[in-house]
Amino acid sequence: MTVATSPRSLIPVVDLAAAAAGSTTGATRFGYACARAAAWRDGRLEPLPIGTAAWIDDAGLRRSTSPTEAFLADAPSDWIEPPVLDAASARRAAQLDSAELAGLYAVLVDDLGRWDDAIALAGAVADRDDRDRLDELTLLRTGSLLAIASDARCLDVFAHVATHADDPVDRTLGAFRTAVALVKRLHGSAGQVRVALAATLRCAHDVQDRATRATLRALVHNLEALVEIRERNPRGARDLVRLAWSLIAGDETTTDQLGPQFVAEVRTQVRSNLAVVTGMLDGWADAIPLFERGVEIADAGPSDALRMETGCLLGLARFHAGDLVGARESLHRAEAASRTIALTRQRAQVHKLLALVEHDLGEHERSQRWLDQLHAAGGAA
Repeated sequence: MTVATSPRSLIPVVDLAAAAAGSTTGATRFGYACARAAAWRDGRLEPLPIGTAAWIDDAGLRRSTSPTEAFLADAPSDWIEPPVLDAASARRAAQLDSAELAGLYAVLVDDLGRWDDAIALAGAVADRDDRDRLDELTLLRTGSLLAIASDARCLDVFAHVATHADDPVDRTLGAFRTAVALVKRLHGSAGQVRVALAATLRCAHDVQDRATRATLRALVHNLEALVEIRERNPRGARDLVRLAWSLIAGDETTTDQLGPQFVAEVRTQVRSNLAVVTGMLDGWADAIPLFERGVEIADAGPSDALRMETGCLLGLARFHAGDLVGARESLHRAEAASRTIALTRQRAQVHKLLALVEHDLGEHERSQRWLDQLHAAGGAA
């Protein structure tokens, strides 16, 4: 492979390669991102690809390092020149329109893994006086990035969406992400979280589609359950998560407004939480069938990340219940799903559990191999 000395010089070459390949995956997409980012850094804005928001889970504000590792594995070292946005560049970039901001977010996060730059950009976007000119998706992405950084400006951005969005679904998501940020990032009080969740339910009441409304309500009750867990009330948490599951239990649950991936994530998350609470109250053996149902839901969907997560949880439950062979089987399936993604911390958890299970089964060499992989990836045993 020829090594290019300047990412900017790759622009016409990568454009042609991407067009010929019909996709922008692997090293081609990495080169594409670097070339575009270099052009932006040099003050020459090129039309940016509008990417999806796969880097964040609407239901949980999860941070992902995906898919940087895949690109770094194949890209020549001279391509790896990620930009660094200083304050002036961030302010200039923040004046882009929604489509261009979506593209720049996608390049910084999805392609280059430059979370600090993306968060700096989000801060500049939050400071805009004319935020009402941006669409709701861009504002939700902006608020989510700020929430990841525990930046309280996310609350103002989410409140703007919850108050001004035309679509009640967007209003509901703005209010809900306020609650999520308070719980997971800003250490809000239980009272603050409950106020935000009550606002979310009021917004959801205006959603006309029944399945969409049910899914959004399930999100609220699922997060309420987490609040109860933190207040050491597992029985109250189980009542809430059971209510959440009752809203989305049917396999026919669909909603075009939220999309199948979103619904699948909500269903597996609620089911897994029901299993966790059951394990806490009744024992892990009783939780296993619930985790197994979560695996079935994930297997029917498109997300390897969900398959990895549910498989890991099932493996953990079987381990605690004393079924070491079953735990190993579940964890191997989770590990296989993890190979297509780059969620480093989650994969490390799978490897830790595999090392532990193999050790307890007397397979010390296999256990050591998983530990070696863990150390090689920078994990901790």
